[in-house]
Amino acid sequence: MSIDVLTAQNIRPLAPTVPLRALAATSYVPVLDGLRAVSVGLVIISHLLIFDTDPNSLYQFGIACGATGVSVFFVISGYLITSLLLREEDRTGGVNLKNFYVRRFLRIFPAAYLFLAVLLLLKLSGIIEMNWHSYIASLLYVRNLIGSGHETSHLWSLSIEEQFYLIWPALLLLLSHARRLQITAGIVLAVCAWRSYLVMGGKLVPGQAYNRTDLRIDTILVGCILAFLVRTEYFRRWNERWLVHPLTAVAGLLALVLTKWAALEIAFSESLESTLSALFICILVNWFLHNDSSRIARWLQFSPVLFVGKMSYGIYLWQQLFLGPHEGAMRVLRGFPVGFVLSFLAAAVSYFLLEKPALRLKARFAPQ
Repeated sequence: MSIDVLTAQNIRPLAPTVPLRALAATSYVPVLDGLRAVSVGLVIISHLLIFDTDPNSLYQFGIACGATGVSVFFVISGYLITSLLLREEDRTGGVNLKNFYVRRFLRIFPAAYLFLAVLLLLKLSGIIEMNWHSYIASLLYVRNLIGSGHETSHLWSLSIEEQFYLIWPALLLLLSHARRLQITAGIVLAVCAWRSYLVMGGKLVPGQAYNRTDLRIDTILVGCILAFLVRTEYFRRWNERWLVHPLTAVAGLLALVLTKWAALEIAFSESLESTLSALFICILVNWFLHNDSSRIARWLQFSPVLFVGKMSYGIYLWQQLFLGPHEGAMRVLRGFPVGFVLSFLAAAVSYFLLEKPALRLKARFAPQ
């Protein structure tokens, strides 16, 4: 779809009577929890393959699974956060930034700080090794920019998300309503071009293109673009005619797989792969949002799958501790299936004892 075609007259907001499921961002959307379950499942598969198998066999497949899982999380986050902000703006004429940040704090910080508190105890007990600068970077949500070591390495993604939450609402309010979509798409293209320039010029050390905020924020912004698009008449017609067809989902999935396969070539992987993967994931997310009664979507809404999706944040946090290098005092707990089971048990404790109470408190600050 050409950005030039998306002029202001083509970006008219949908009338309130349009029955578009994707616009119901203030209500619970079960299929998104199903997709979260798939995301965290891919991350777990990744770590099982990376640390529990011969590095020469399924290692690259494991890397691809992990990268895809994180990208799905990013796209969903961008879509949901932007949808919530736009719905609040529709109802109230603005966004209560204070309440937004309180909601994000209650959703993100309690579980993450519990995890970090446990890591601190394990470090002080001599069970794990962890650099202090990595630990402090994790506390401040800049772990994607500073630090090293396994136990906190996964917090790079949470750091990018938290940085996004900090900046995006205020930026959204500053952008012209008629130009939000074009400007966001322009930022995505600029990030992709900036990353490609640095990669081709050999100006990045390994991993920077994957972790650095200015080189990875495009994945989240693609989800934001979807939130803008579903509110337009132009996109609604495309959805009805082409995008919600089953073949579109098949094509999107195939394109995603081929992109991951092409990412075996390092230059492509670090320059274009994350943007293209996000676009194809966005196609799949849009398809599921509009086909939640299809057979595959019903599988994603099966009760056990939804339960995993609800706990996906905690699972993502804790799996890093129990699925890792088989060395040191933690090696006994990191083999399969012990590490797999412990990851879910720790996430369940976090969810029921900490996250659910925090979510109930978070509801008090929901947009009115």
